[in-house]
Amino acid sequence: MHVHLVDGTFELFRAFYGNPSRRDAHGAEVNAAHGLVRSLLALLGERQVTHVAIAFDHVIESFRNELYPGYKTGEGIDPALHSQFGLAEDASSSSATMPSRQPRSASPGRAESSAS
Repeated sequence: MHVHLVDGTFELFRAFYGNPSRRDAHGAEVNAAHGLVRSLLALLGERQVTHVAIAFDHVIESFRNELYPGYKTGEGIDPALHSQFGLAEDASSSSATMPSRQPRSASPGRAESSAS
């Protein structure tokens, strides 16, 4: 068994800042989501890979916000990057990967996983 666990948030940032601009038919920036999907496909194409899973960070409220102002608030993220998180999660859900994410409607501090 050969497993890859991907930090989707890190990879999305890396793809956003490391790839040239790419826009969809409506003019929205999609370079980060496109780069992430290319990376996932490359992992899936490796010999002997049996599983690929991806996890994304989400804005949460917890005691850490009181200790560290700005902790996981999404503050300061380029809007063109921020708008691609949903697209990237949807793209990874529809691929052969297993995304693990906290539902947007979940109570703060209570993460649920869709991956088994």
